[in-house]
Amino acid sequence: STSPLIQSVKALVNSSVILEFLPAEDVDLVSNYTVEYRDVTETGWNHFDFESDASNRVLLTGLEPNRTYEARLFVNGHVIRGHRSRLVTFTTNNTAQLPKISLDPETEVVFDPDILVPLEVRCDVISSPPIKIFWLVNGQRIQPDHAFYTVTTSTHDGQNLSSSLRMKSRTRSDNLTCVAVNPAGQIARSVSVQIRGPGSPPSSVTLQSERGGYTVSWLPPSHPNGNITVTLLWIRNEY
Repeated sequence: STSPLIQSVKALVNSSVILEFLPAEDVDLVSNYTVEYRDVTETGWNHFDFESDASNRVLLTGLEPNRTYEARLFVNGHVIRGHRSRLVTFTTNNTAQLPKISLDPETEVVFDPDILVPLEVRCDVISSPPIKIFWLVNGQRIQPDHAFYTVTTSTHDGQNLSSSLRMKSRTRSDNLTCVAVNPAGQIARSVSVQIRGPGSPPSSVTLQSERGGYTVSWLPPSHPNGNITVTLLWIRNEY
């Protein structure tokens, strides 16, 4: 039997393509076909089955933007497979797509306070074309020279980027947001960090005897967890 012939490939704005083909000469107008396709940098084939109609077209979806693919098709008789068509090579539309973003951890985390142990949240982003990543803490953008938060961003290849937000200690409850921006727009993911208690304890507590009582003084917590609005003073009598 003869093989089908892919006549043209039309790239759409959403990175999908339409394959137009001439069917094999010895098959019915309505037949079962299989399309095989792959990124030219890969060795394995993806495939899906479809039933042809009078249009002799098939929509190929799930492709990455601005990438080069090759495709072929054949009649799928389930028992006897038809001859494969010749390969065609095409490049998907380079219209920007929104970035894909994920966080680690991705859900709320709760810790006991610790002034010696840092905390890190990682943001992984896939984007084509390249992007810009920045972080928000409680809705405010983190500046590069911040004393408590450190941001490190690295690029693994043209599409994969990682950014880490490091907190110097586990003493603050914050809502952390990673924001990725490219020409298609921006997308954000957030995670809540909850630290139990008011932060680090007060220091340099002193007691000075006064007429009729005592004066207690102290330095406030070096790492407060939020705004401290109430201070409790515990007194114990020892005899």
